[in-house]
Amino acid sequence: MNNRIVVLLALMMVVPALAYPVEEDASFISMFNGKDLSGWEGKPGGWRVEDGALTAESTEAEPCQKHHYLYWTGGEPDNFILRFEYKITGEGGNSGIQFRSEKRPDYDAWGYQADIEAGGQWTGCLFQHDRGGVVMRGYKATINTKGEKEESSFADPEALQAHVKANDWNAYEIRAMGNHITLSINGHRMCEVFDDDATYSRKKGFIALQMHPGPPMKIQFRNLRIKQRQERKTTEVFSPAFFNDCAFVAVDFQEFVPVLATEDNLPGAWKKMGFSAEDVNAANDFTQRVALPNAVKVAEACLNVNLPRIFIHWGYLFEDAMDLEPAVRNTMQGEYGGDYSQYSGHINKPDSQPASAFNIQPGDYVLPKAAQDAFSSCNIDFVLRNLKVKNIIFVGGHTNAGGCLGKTARSAKKRGYKTLCIQDATFNAFESTREQDIKKTGYSHVMTTDEFLNVVKHL
Repeated sequence: MNNRIVVLLALMMVVPALAYPVEEDASFISMFNGKDLSGWEGKPGGWRVEDGALTAESTEAEPCQKHHYLYWTGGEPDNFILRFEYKITGEGGNSGIQFRSEKRPDYDAWGYQADIEAGGQWTGCLFQHDRGGVVMRGYKATINTKGEKEESSFADPEALQAHVKANDWNAYEIRAMGNHITLSINGHRMCEVFDDDATYSRKKGFIALQMHPGPPMKIQFRNLRIKQRQERKTTEVFSPAFFNDCAFVAVDFQEFVPVLATEDNLPGAWKKMGFSAEDVNAANDFTQRVALPNAVKVAEACLNVNLPRIFIHWGYLFEDAMDLEPAVRNTMQGEYGGDYSQYSGHINKPDSQPASAFNIQPGDYVLPKAAQDAFSSCNIDFVLRNLKVKNIIFVGGHTNAGGCLGKTARSAKKRGYKTLCIQDATFNAFESTREQDIKKTGYSHVMTTDEFLNVVKHL
């Protein structure tokens, strides 16, 4: 089993809620009143409300001859989380939900589509007219500006299809943040893409429900709600005064080589906390592909403007882990007993060191810790005070209240430090709760990597 996974999950003692569904905050708004077509626009007679659901149907007596869409009139969202339930019946039934799309004549639409069908090929895939399957179920892809795609499999497509209930209601989630799109059904990630195609990628647009021609079928949608990401005014966050007495702090970005987790090699303690192999693999994938590269960019920008850089990592001193936080030690003892060679995070082990991607420089400060809260288990507060630091730029993980970044950031706040979180340079055991956990932590400011770099270059 990969030591990095042990450090990332077992040592941090993360006990979050399951990935999906999650408790929704008040920023989710309802898109449908469950009674009529208010807030929606479509082909006359093409849609109706039945049993509290937006409904379209094709029958032998009245077949659908041409596809058409029901447009949501609430705007053209760019960055958002969209959740809804759907039910499709009828052999050969086909539908989907358009997003970041354009309206076309005769109630047509063009853009991204989260696909739905009664069969086993397309449900959970990201589709787009002109490109077809942008990314299929069970795959993650990166598409560059030239349209060149690199993809890899993260799950068996048939195994994911088994989580979709036939002729019944299913919970669908579309998460679109910048170039990053993830589709999930019934709490299971179906596909994921980072799309920078200069011709076909979409940044914003309409949301619309599809009625597709074909054999007799019925498609229904209900409980549609959306959370749109609000614009932040970063020029007020990063004034020259914020950079005075400021330091960069990375929490728990450690060296690792990803290894595929399976239900067979997943430690029992993680299973008791609600983790699955899919959760572990998704968390490691996001860390490697998104969070760590962004954290490196932020660290390099801080070096270029001469800010102190502090890298915090797990690193207990004694072979028997007697100087390790008791709750963490108890977890590993329950898993490995007295075989201390299996414990992760000892100061002499490779997995204890900061990620090599940071290219640690002379003058950087590297601090080992033995608990989730760095302020309680290493000398970071002494370093910050000796450097006369008042403001901290945070990257790392985990973001939840019981995670290392979450606890360390809360302790920093209690000690009077102003804190900035670079949100897409963080990681969590469940990606679906990462941003929500950041909000709950109460950082002084929150930015994306691009926003941060844009401010730094104008200093």
